[in-house]
Amino acid sequence: MPQLGKLARERPDVDALATAVRLAAVGQQCDAQRPSHAGDSNEQDGAPGYQPVTVSAGPPHRATGRVRAMIRHVVVFTWSPDADAAQRTAVVEALRGLWEAVGGMTALEVAEDAGLSDGNADAVLIADFPDVEAFHRYAQDARHQAVLTEHVRPHLAGRSAVQYEL
Repeated sequence: MPQLGKLARERPDVDALATAVRLAAVGQQCDAQRPSHAGDSNEQDGAPGYQPVTVSAGPPHRATGRVRAMIRHVVVFTWSPDADAAQRTAVVEALRGLWEAVGGMTALEVAEDAGLSDGNADAVLIADFPDVEAFHRYAQDARHQAVLTEHVRPHLAGRSAVQYEL
């Protein structure tokens, strides 16, 4: 992307890779794209697991002086050879259900590998959170833990994850 190089030259404090990630449209979804049964992210409707996503970024971090950044959580899954197609599909659907069941995310994408290269993992989950605290609430939420226990772990051969600031 030529504009990334220009941005990095004009603003040396901007990391081109971080900028590219922020510009990526992976899993971004506005309220107009949500299913009609999903609530507006700007309205508190009292639904179970509702956590507003339009929260203040909070005070600057004491050590760096930077405003706390959004967090992107990326998990790559490899299913066990015993997991059949129906079981794999059920796991992916359960992971997609975390959007409504747990909340607190500004974006969630769960996708199966397109099968273009040998040796790839089987699925990926990419979730964005407004801050570290929202990620921790999600990670510790009982409904999230139930999806892991009931759907993911029984079919899991391998998992790798990373969280990073946007």
